Amino acid sequence: ALQLNDKNVDAMRLLAEAAEVSSDRNALMWRRKAILLNPNSTADAIALANSALRFSDSATAEQTLAKIEGSAGDTAEYKAARARLAEAKNNYIEAETLWNDALRLKDDDKSYQRSLAVVLLRSDNPEKRSRGTAMLEGLRTDAKERAPATRALIAAAVSRHVFDDNLVELAHQLQGYPEATLNDRLLYLDILKRVSDPRFTEYLTTIEKVVEEKPAELALLLNWMTSAGMPLLGI
Repeated sequence: ALQLNDKNVDAMRLLAEAAEVSSDRNALMWRRKAILLNPNSTADAIALANSALRFSDSATAEQTLAKIEGSAGDTAEYKAARARLAEAKNNYIEAETLWNDALRLKDDDKSYQRSLAVVLLRSDNPEKRSRGTAMLEGLRTDAKERAPATRALIAAAVSRHVFDDNLVELAHQLQGYPEATLNDRLLYLDILKRVSDPRFTEYLTTIEKVVEEKPAELALLLNWMTSAGMPLLGI
C-alpha cells in the first residue's frame, strides 16, 4: 500500500497540486500542512492564498497574505496573489494596479499579462479595453497562451452581449486548437445556436459522434442540451 510521509513538505505540495487540479478543497489542508512543515516559506503561504481563492475562500487568502506582507510584499508573486484577491472582491481598479506592479517586477510572465488584460477588458474606459484586447491578441500568437487568451476574449464579448461575426470566428478558432476541451466545443456550439448559424446542426451531430462512447463527456453534452431547451431524443 502507498505510504504517505506527512513530514515531507514536497509530498504535501504535490498532494495540494493534485487536489487543486481535481477541484478538491482538501488542497487547502495540504497547503496548510506544507506551511506547518516550512513556516518561513513565503512561497508556500502564497500558494495557500492562491489555492484559497480557487475555492472562493477570500478570508483565508487575505489573512495569509497579511502575515507575509513584510517579508514578501515586494515580490511579483505576492502582488499577483493580492491582485487575484482584489478581483475576488470585485475591486478591479485595485487589481489593475496590482497586476501592473507584478508585471513591473516580472515583465515576461505571460500569465500576468493575460490577467491584466482580462481586468482591462472589464473597464468602462474604451482605451483600456482596447489595450486589453490588443494584449490578448498578442498572446494568441503563443501556443501555450492562445487557448486561455481566446477564452478571455470570448468571455469579454459575451459579457457585453456582443454576438457578432468576430465572436463566432474566435469560438471557431478555439474549438479547433489541439488543446481545446469539450467545454470549448460546447461554447462554440452555444454561440452558433445564439446567432442562428446554419453550421449549428452539423456541428451538434459531430459532437454527438465524438462523445457517444464517453459517458462523462456525453453527460456534459446532455446537460448543455437540457439547459439550451433542446430535445434529447435520439441521443
